Amino acid sequence: MDSDTDSKQDIDEKLFLFDLVSDSEIQEAQECSNCIKEQKYLLLYSLLKADTENFYQLLEHPKIISDLKDFARKQWVEIATGRSIKFTSGLAQPSLDLQPNEICIPYLKEGEEIIVTRSPLINSNGVITLKNKHLSQTLSGCVYINPKTAMDNMQCDFDGDLLAFAPSKEFPILAEEVKQKNLPQNRYPDIVKKTKVPYQGTFAEIAVSAMDNKIGVIASEIQKNIALQCEVGAMPQSEKSNYIKGKKLGTIDASSPHLLAGCEAVATIISPTSTSVVVSSLKKPDHKLQIDNVNKYAFKSHQWQGETANITLVVEKNTPTVFAKIDNQVLGNVNKKSVIFLQEKLTAVGKSIQGFSFSGTLKNARASYADIVIDPNSVKFPQIEITLQQHGETSVESNKNVCTVLFFEASVDSALEQKTQQMMCNMLKRAVERAVESGYDTVQFVDVSANPDKSSASVRAINQLAAEYENINVDFIGSASVEDAMQMMKQPSDIVIGVKSAQTVGIIDFLANQGSVIAAYIPQTQEFDRRNLPLPKKTIEVARNNALEER
Repeated sequence: MDSDTDSKQDIDEKLFLFDLVSDSEIQEAQECSNCIKEQKYLLLYSLLKADTENFYQLLEHPKIISDLKDFARKQWVEIATGRSIKFTSGLAQPSLDLQPNEICIPYLKEGEEIIVTRSPLINSNGVITLKNKHLSQTLSGCVYINPKTAMDNMQCDFDGDLLAFAPSKEFPILAEEVKQKNLPQNRYPDIVKKTKVPYQGTFAEIAVSAMDNKIGVIASEIQKNIALQCEVGAMPQSEKSNYIKGKKLGTIDASSPHLLAGCEAVATIISPTSTSVVVSSLKKPDHKLQIDNVNKYAFKSHQWQGETANITLVVEKNTPTVFAKIDNQVLGNVNKKSVIFLQEKLTAVGKSIQGFSFSGTLKNARASYADIVIDPNSVKFPQIEITLQQHGETSVESNKNVCTVLFFEASVDSALEQKTQQMMCNMLKRAVERAVESGYDTVQFVDVSANPDKSSASVRAINQLAAEYENINVDFIGSASVEDAMQMMKQPSDIVIGVKSAQTVGIIDFLANQGSVIAAYIPQTQEFDRRNLPLPKKTIEVARNNALEER
């Protein structure tokens, strides 16, 4: 047999020969169609502009009317699905210093009217207008609101909820409609949030039952980090390095590889050179401006360590960009929040930002992140002692004829999502088929994803397979850590399937290091990463005396 046949036989023996049908041509056609539509609307605009300026002959043409209706329909769809109105969001925090009709968004103008809402939106009661009021102490990224206002209108508490907001002046018609809907005669009946039922049982039982409460975990982490930020911020600069040493370095970015707990490695930590400078006014040291992109202009090689300089601000024509200059040389552009802060202060005294000069001290801003470069040869995975544990009726100990399939999912680009889900469904179905062919009574699926979702496409596919197959039990027994799930893999045909991404490469490497057989689909290349496959068995057919011999 040729190499292709060998490869297919090799894969088939380990339960993950997947008959895949590519739909990349369909996706490419859809993307191309979107580009053509955008070009068509631009052409339509050009034609109508030229016609209304000169001839007035196309407005009632059937083709033009049809295209305008299509364009209007598209705009309404974007409005209905929330893609045309963009709000900013912030972490909701309570403040009794605010009246029920007030909110604190520190970087927006005091006294400005703000449209405020929260997702999910139940009805029009959940969109209100409030007056912005500045508080003396705030944290970056937080929005402060009276707790009664938050609960009565948006059923918002403060365990991680986000409030979305926008100045009313940006959406004046929406703001007026919000006010009309919130008149007493137009409001829906207030929603009464059910009283939380207290846990029952001993402290140990309560602790175990609360372990899976993800909302509580998130809220605890948020409050822990806020407390840590406040404590570190109050320390003298000389003490901060000793305090941070030996503690948590930071949060790994979502796009970085997912490393399992207990992994050890030698790594180089690189803090990139800051591209921003903080300028403190000599007259009012608490007034600070941040100058960004200093690496692009005249002083790109200069390290600012508290030098004093005279700063002049210049507004670029026809743009909102404000440049900071020293001796008529560009230092960088003023950060947007700093521009808003400065405009408020200057407007209050009747001055303009254009040409404004002041003296200040300059210091390089601290880097906000660090790059960690791991030596791949130094990675040590945690050692797992595999011991038999009971897993209810699905335990390998209680049912020797069980095939176990671990699976993991990952978030992918929306353009690749449909194809990726199709591939996962194909792999899950093929795993069941091969378990049937191998004579197993049960095939059990365990989700080892970093963020398991009981309503995911894969779980729905497993439930569908359970309904379709009568000659084998198809069980989804829930989610588990990779370490715990590995203890359930006892049969030579047990496998791992999933989606390879930056978030799951750590899971793949760990399982491969433990000897597990893996097939991971790669959405970007539409190929598979296969690990620990058995050596292919080659069969050569030789004709001898009208008989076939196997070598």
